[in-house]
Amino acid sequence: MCSTLPDLVLLHTEAEVAMTKLEELLAKLVGDEAKVRIEDGKFILTPLEAEVQPKRAGELQKYLNKRQPWVELISLLIEVDTWTKFSECFDHVGGYEARAKEAKEHICIAILAQACNFSLARMEKATDFTA
Repeated sequence: MCSTLPDLVLLHTEAEVAMTKLEELLAKLVGDEAKVRIEDGKFILTPLEAEVQPKRAGELQKYLNKRQPWVELISLLIEVDTWTKFSECFDHVGGYEARAKEAKEHICIAILAQACNFSLARMEKATDFTA
């Protein structure tokens, strides 16, 4: 759907009004409240300070990590596919049937690679599959 010129002008106007309101709001913040500010037309985010974690919380984290099984993301996606059959929604680019018996695994690897912004070379290192 293409936008018309009046639509674009309206969107630009709305963006300008919103930006003005944001700048006014940020100008009112002082001291510790000023975690976000605009300098030279760029947003500046003040880094967050780490909170000291109670010793008990660290012990709880270790306990929970021991109780949870290690699951590879690819295996999890394949298991979810057995429940939902989402891989059946994908079609071969040429309209053919997939020849590889690992087609579902390949689809899951491709989805994970895109979700994590990994290259094929990085996915080769992370899995047993080759590009």
